[in-house]
Amino acid sequence: MTVQALRLRPMKNDEAQVRRRLGKGLKLDFQLEAAHGTLSVHLLDTAPRSITGNVMTSGCGPLLLSDAEAFLSLISSCPAMLPDSDRNPEDSAWYWQIYNQYLSPELQALFVHLEPAQTTLDDGLECLLEARINGLRICSRLRLAPATLLRLLDRGNWRPPLSGPESDLPLCIPLLLGRTHMSAAVLRSLRQGDIVFPEQAMFAPDGQGPLQIGGCRLGLQLESTNPPRFIVTELEETAMNAPLDHLSPPSLDHLQAIEGLPDLDNPSHERDTAEETLASPDRFADLPLALTLRMGSVSLKLSELRNLAIGSVLIVEGSTVGNAMLCHGERPLAHGELVDVEGRLGLQITRLEQQR
Repeated sequence: MTVQALRLRPMKNDEAQVRRRLGKGLKLDFQLEAAHGTLSVHLLDTAPRSITGNVMTSGCGPLLLSDAEAFLSLISSCPAMLPDSDRNPEDSAWYWQIYNQYLSPELQALFVHLEPAQTTLDDGLECLLEARINGLRICSRLRLAPATLLRLLDRGNWRPPLSGPESDLPLCIPLLLGRTHMSAAVLRSLRQGDIVFPEQAMFAPDGQGPLQIGGCRLGLQLESTNPPRFIVTELEETAMNAPLDHLSPPSLDHLQAIEGLPDLDNPSHERDTAEETLASPDRFADLPLALTLRMGSVSLKLSELRNLAIGSVLIVEGSTVGNAMLCHGERPLAHGELVDVEGRLGLQITRLEQQR
């Protein structure tokens, strides 16, 4: 039997924070003269591709914008006139001082200043930046470093597209990796080094698996970071309609057919055996207990849940990457390391909780 630790894809901290905060996208309201406008940004799910555009310096860092002239002209009362590629941008520095003075006040606070740069920007996150005002709409592909985008998100009064008075309600969702059953006798026999395999594995050894939150099913991929982070790879709305018979108590005929239940029509038949059983300390040792394999929990606000999108990041609390717990209800029974045993996800026990 081959046992090996999980091998997961790493993700930089700045990128994880961006993906967690952006979700489906964020909006920022701005005012330009008497008109109200909105600036929207969201991550692009497509593979990185070449962007034909202009690199602009800002107070938060360099930005590569496609259709930069049209986009920048829409958000300022002064038209943007970008210099030709063979000219030195410093020759037009005076003009961009005027442009920034006529920029929307909210966007002045966001960008600090905007000015053409003589640099290239080949790496970074790719987003779609959209401006709407006076019935006009301009979309620009945006490339920038994750740290630059974080600074932009910190400076502006961004909001999710959907919000309400209950948006700040906190949610805490346990992250289940699998389910299994064990009797109390088997639990007492567990030792350090033993490997527990879930009967119902929800995650694969490569870190892929689902998380069900109400009527929303998320496909997740675990990243090699501490604290553990999952990136959302799938997002599906599921029905929550259960057949009424699942909520009904079992019939008396069904109960009488279960082996081991007392015969209600002949109670004296069970009396002697029951007294002997109650006197035994091991009378429930073989009772199967429902157990779960958990990796901490995911905490987020209701507004963040509504704003989740493919590419979003969920941060796991109460665990470290590659580790999990064997739990009965909310009570941890054992701690261990997640291992790949010939394609099966298992928990190799490193520490047992004291049994009370």
